[in-house]
Amino acid sequence: MKARIELLEILAEAEEDVNAGRVAPMEDTFMNLRAILKEKYNG
Repeated sequence: MKARIELLEILAEAEEDVNAGRVAPMEDTFMNLRAILKEKYNG
């Protein structure tokens, strides 16, 4: 139950970000994630 509440809180925050225009292009987001993962696993 606690995990569900936490997920709903995260989703509500994300919805607020979208409504306020605080978003980034998907391509940029995935590029950043790839860079973080590459650095983490390739040192």
